[in-house]
Amino acid sequence: MARYETSLSIPVPLALTFDYVSNFEHAGTWDPRVSAARRTDGDGPIGVGSRFELDSPGPLWTTIVFPYEIVQFERATHVVFEGQTSTASYRDDLRFEALSETSTKLTYTAKFNLRGVLKIGSPIMAAFFQRIGDDATQGIPDAVVKGTGWTP
Repeated sequence: MARYETSLSIPVPLALTFDYVSNFEHAGTWDPRVSAARRTDGDGPIGVGSRFELDSPGPLWTTIVFPYEIVQFERATHVVFEGQTSTASYRDDLRFEALSETSTKLTYTAKFNLRGVLKIGSPIMAAFFQRIGDDATQGIPDAVVKGTGWTP
């Protein structure tokens, strides 16, 4: 199993940060490996059961679709996304806390497991997962500022 964890300081209030990041339709605004993102369960409030799909470029000009579902949702403080494909299972655990009235700490923990015959590649994947995680999360603060339109 590959595991990644980081903490980010986001110069946007807690509720705005949570609403933006917990809506995985926005994942393409911060993760350069996401070429498209969409909600697949319809409209309405985001919460437990909300589903998303993230597209990522695959080998030989293919697209890999990563389905996600929210399995835990605590308004403004905690959201957990899980998903699986035929080759992998994954879990993104996001915890939010107010650093001040105008800034938020996001602790992002991701786990990724290869499945089936690909499982033998798990040690190699673990070695690359830190870089993948850094690339996927480093853009979150700027994306939240831009996406929410927040100005201090």
